[in-house]
Amino acid sequence: MSPLARHTAIPPYLARGTILVGFFMLLVVGAPLVMTLCEQMQPSKVVRCEMRHSHQYYFELRMEDGRTVTLTSQELPGWRSCPNEGTLVEKRRGERGWRINGSYVGEDQRTLYPAIGLSGLGGLLFIAGLAFVAVRRGRQRG
Repeated sequence: MSPLARHTAIPPYLARGTILVGFFMLLVVGAPLVMTLCEQMQPSKVVRCEMRHSHQYYFELRMEDGRTVTLTSQELPGWRSCPNEGTLVEKRRGERGWRINGSYVGEDQRTLYPAIGLSGLGGLLFIAGLAFVAVRRGRQRG
């Protein structure tokens, strides 16, 4: 092995650490983001609502189609009481928040940008770590 190759060798802890950090970022940031954006609920009217408070408000909505949906005051900012019976509730795929009577209620979609950025960074780190491992194995063989 040439002196330059020894000097530029990638330490094994760097390769494995990069893979682990990237995987962790994908798992912790990317997975909940994908689950939130893929969640969908067809428009349905509220039949019954129960509210409780434990550090934040929780609204347990019983829908006319039989489903029960629990929303928090983070998902419905500004709400301090149950929606009235007959209120139309909907969750569209690709949106972070909910729609109440057709109007979007929730955090601004721009709040997704940091999560998208961190997920992308996690993916890049994961791929870079795999590349580091491949380079190390290639150098060990040849």
